[in-house]
Amino acid sequence: MKQQFIVNENRPGLLLFFAGWGCDENLFAERVPSGYDYMLCYDYSSMDFDFSVLANYQSIRLMAWSMGVWVAAKTFLDKLFKSETFNCIR
Repeated sequence: MKQQFIVNENRPGLLLFFAGWGCDENLFAERVPSGYDYMLCYDYSSMDFDFSVLANYQSIRLMAWSMGVWVAAKTFLDKLFKSETFNCIR
């Protein structure tokens, strides 16, 4: 998969978003909340994930959409996380 930082300023937190099928790096180029870097994962032609980029973050917020939900679940299956689950329908 491709992992691309949208914001990479050595902030204490990371917003890690797994995009759906067919999405690219232009999906979310908007501003993110202060205190967070932002990484977008997409193009799941390979399922390899570089966990080393997560090492220096105090907190990581994992979000996913569509096929990205399946990829995130598969990627982090054996990792321990404190999680909050919610659904948002507008």
